[in-house]
Amino acid sequence: MQDFVAKAGRFLKSAEHLLALGDYDSCASRCDYAMFLWLRQP
Repeated sequence: MQDFVAKAGRFLKSAEHLLALGDYDSCASRCDYAMFLWLRQP
């Protein structure tokens, strides 16, 4: 469980950086995958 939560956190952190760079498509992709990982936790 910790692995999924930690990985989701890393994806959200990278999404923040991508948002700051103006890379909205990649930011949305990272957020989407972070939500997938969060929902996947047992």
